[in-house]
Amino acid sequence: MITRVNANLRSAPSANADVLATIPFSTTLTVIARSETNNWVQVTYENQTGWVSSGVLFFQSGNIDNVKPLDA
Repeated sequence: MITRVNANLRSAPSANADVLATIPFSTTLTVIARSETNNWVQVTYENQTGWVSSGVLFFQSGNIDNVKPLDA
């Protein structure tokens, strides 16, 4: 998965959650899980785990439905 823009890594799957870091455009990320609604993806970036809005991500192979939901 690659960021399509500069993206905020957040502490929880919410636009109101604390920003842990800003991930630069075109950064490849490791996917851990997704929210049940597919709106957020849990990733690791520079040894931090957090959440990124799925709308700012590009899946190189597969799609978000292939990622296990965290809250299931």
